[in-house]
Amino acid sequence: HFLKSNLPDIPVPVYAASAHYLDGKVFMIGASLGNGNPCKVMQVYHIDDQKWTTISDIPQNRCGADIIQGHLTLIGGIDAVTGRVTGKLSTYVNDHWEEIYPPMPTPRTRLGVALKDNLLITADGVCA
Repeated sequence: HFLKSNLPDIPVPVYAASAHYLDGKVFMIGASLGNGNPCKVMQVYHIDDQKWTTISDIPQNRCGADIIQGHLTLIGGIDAVTGRVTGKLSTYVNDHWEEIYPPMPTPRTRLGVALKDNLLITADGVCA
């Protein structure tokens, strides 16, 4: 697939986002708004339809993310309810978030993540 040169604007302009491709969609998460506040929605670009949608509030922000076993998973960050640094992993399954994996032993935000052969590697970040 090739993207058109004139794509539609993202519904909520953000910076410092994390982008992840899965099943013909690009998921944008973990970003900040122009005023520095966290963006509380996940935005999805549908490549075939060439359009953006906002599909779910996110349970945490300023987090890492990766595709784990075919699902987008948020890792650590700032909990959307408590406002505290968290170690939880939230996985997007069937249009909602589930905590199906155990949390990280050390809560952290603004971390780097990588996945290699079912091993989730986290690095750096700010600890609680």
